[in-house]
Amino acid sequence: MAGTKRKLPASLAGSPEHPESANTFPNQTQAKRKMSPAKLKKLVISENISNVTAEQSQYFTNDLQHRLGEDFFQQPCIRLAKALLGKVLVRRRSDGTELRGRIVETESYLGGEDKASHSAGGKRTARNLAMFMKPGTIYVYPIYGIYLCMNISSEGKTIRPAVNAYTVSMFGVLKILSSFVFKQMLVKSIVLLTDVLYVGLPLGEGAAVLLRSLEPLQGLPSMRELRAARRKESARQLKDKELCNGPSKLCQALNIPRCFDRRDLASDPEVWLERDPDESPINPQDIVSAPRIGIESHGEWAKKPLRFYLRGHPCVSVVNKAADGRSGNVVKDLGPSEVQSGTERPDVKRTKQD
Repeated sequence: MAGTKRKLPASLAGSPEHPESANTFPNQTQAKRKMSPAKLKKLVISENISNVTAEQSQYFTNDLQHRLGEDFFQQPCIRLAKALLGKVLVRRRSDGTELRGRIVETESYLGGEDKASHSAGGKRTARNLAMFMKPGTIYVYPIYGIYLCMNISSEGKTIRPAVNAYTVSMFGVLKILSSFVFKQMLVKSIVLLTDVLYVGLPLGEGAAVLLRSLEPLQGLPSMRELRAARRKESARQLKDKELCNGPSKLCQALNIPRCFDRRDLASDPEVWLERDPDESPINPQDIVSAPRIGIESHGEWAKKPLRFYLRGHPCVSVVNKAADGRSGNVVKDLGPSEVQSGTERPDVKRTKQD
């Protein structure tokens, strides 16, 4: 009807095309300008994205400001094992999605005197080379031929050779010739020689931290699918706390492949560690120190409290009731000889660290 002011639909009230209904634009001339449908659509999409981002937790953004750098890994093995508790392991998949889990359980493998370590006595092979590389290097190894475990190299006693490259090369050649009649020893000798000459590679004890359990945080449906693909014998759906409560389980759930061995956690684009900005600092009294798992046949070193986990956390793989009743600050942040132990060390066979 002429002279009658039409009432705007509620869906358009206050929109950029009809600002007069909200009275939000002081400049009425500019506010009354018509906005093209294309620009309006672009503006609405932009606002929607902004709203979604605002609703997301600060933790689940792709901002890498919380990523742990090289300095974090530059600490002794026991100290690193404790410091890793509460940190978040992130795995970015090929499709851009990210899987996250908070570390709740670790084990220290000190090298040197530690008979439960792959690098006991400073032994270096093609398999355990990552343990001797810079702190923060990923060490992935198989167990039982089908499962994988993920470790992180730590700071250790670094001993660089006090001889020149020529002497090292001659030593390697002599070692190869001395074992020429044994094919297996020949291969091992060649590996030793190439490793010694590896550019920038230090010679040390080879200490590393095993990741034992995670608390799933992000991407649980994908984790469940990845675990189910390896559990064809069982149709039972896993509980959330069962997705990553074991060293091989967490590798399956986060899709950690063998080719991640020797990668640098401080710079790798597919896997890294983060601080959780919403997580409170962990009280040392809440860290339980207990013997490591699966190394019972290795004498004194099987009894040393080199496994660390968050007291009372449901995602811990194995709870040690006796250790739970003691203070969590019972292991010094020192080398193998300083770890609290029992009796005299027997001559035991080197473990497989499984």
